[in-house]
Amino acid sequence: MPSVAIKFKKIKPGMILYDRRRDTMGNTRMMTIREWPVEIFTVDPVTWTAVVSWNHNYRQIYDESRLTRLYSWSMHDPGVVVKTLTTGQVVRVSRKPGKKAIRAASVADAAWSEMMPVPKSHD
Repeated sequence: MPSVAIKFKKIKPGMILYDRRRDTMGNTRMMTIREWPVEIFTVDPVTWTAVVSWNHNYRQIYDESRLTRLYSWSMHDPGVVVKTLTTGQVVRVSRKPGKKAIRAASVADAAWSEMMPVPKSHD
């Protein structure tokens, strides 16, 4: 996960950001990625702090280093790829590739299919 998920200048009051980090699964040593909502109430650009509510709990003050670790998109949004293991562990969360990446992949697939001969059918 990148160290800077959202820039401080983009944070506005009323936003819902997401705190995403590794956590244990119950009473085991197995790790998974979990996510909690963080509601932004006020932002102070002078002191680089904000009053927030983490997971609908009481309001507290976050400084800039904690705020820049939050994400503006949820791992449950459409267009997000969540890689899990058979045990239910979430091991990776990423957005689906954009149009440029999809187009580049389709061009690579087309080039690969031109290189590979197509077997002739025996009709």
